[in-house]
Amino acid sequence: MRARKGGVWSTRLAVPATVVAVLAAGSVGYAVLPGQGRPTVDAGAGLPDSRSLGTVDLSQRGTDSDSEQAVSRSATRPEPQPGRSGVETAKVPEPSDHLWATAELNLWSGPGEDTDLVGVVPDGTRVAVTGAEENGFAEVVRDGYARWVNATYLSEDNPTTSTSTAPGTVSYAPCRLGSSVESGLTPDAVRVYRAVCAAFPQVTSYGGLRPGDSGEHGTGQALDIMTSDKALGDAIAAWVVDHHTELGVSEVLWWQQIWTVERMSEGWRPFSDRGSATANHMDHVHVTVYGESGTG
Repeated sequence: MRARKGGVWSTRLAVPATVVAVLAAGSVGYAVLPGQGRPTVDAGAGLPDSRSLGTVDLSQRGTDSDSEQAVSRSATRPEPQPGRSGVETAKVPEPSDHLWATAELNLWSGPGEDTDLVGVVPDGTRVAVTGAEENGFAEVVRDGYARWVNATYLSEDNPTTSTSTAPGTVSYAPCRLGSSVESGLTPDAVRVYRAVCAAFPQVTSYGGLRPGDSGEHGTGQALDIMTSDKALGDAIAAWVVDHHTELGVSEVLWWQQIWTVERMSEGWRPFSDRGSATANHMDHVHVTVYGESGTG
């Protein structure tokens, strides 16, 4: 609108009454002009009767609206999902060496059996190790994850080369643990001791002669292979049975079961509970021999 005042034409912007009311309330700091794609403010245009509108603080324009938009964007932004790009995952340690599993090994999420059991490593598997050990457990890398296994059953030697059931593969070399266990044992019992020591290096304790014992331990015809590990004991017992002829074995007891040459066609047979883990042969494999009938 053009108006003549004092001989000078001036231009005044016609502002709708609703916009004037909003401006007067001070809730916004700018006006949207018809036909424009974004808010525009002309501080020098001289809004009509600006004195009646009060003071509009143009320095704060857009503050409330921007804040509301920021809150809205934050509230609607999707959270990162596991497995998607950008989600940080635990760093898997680098292996420092590889060792052989000499028995079927449980994989644990942490260094102890009070953690989660997350898998099994088959006997004879070559495992990547990091060198970290804690509470008797060794850290390994398996399928891209850091896991823990019982360090007792890791070896630098491949167990499959010494535990083969083929004839002629039994070793009778002196045991690395020494010969004190052999004292008083019959030749067959010595064969069993040396052969098991070579085939299962993870075993570190044996029981031999027990003077005064009324059974085979008193005559040197028995050997106890000490272990409470069910998987390891199963492997040892089966291996001894497979080689019973070479070793001169007559009887094997393990985990409340018995195998004998006389009834070998029946396989392993359960026996009645004898009242304790030791009496039930759950903490050792007991092997009885003839004396000197082995062919090895």
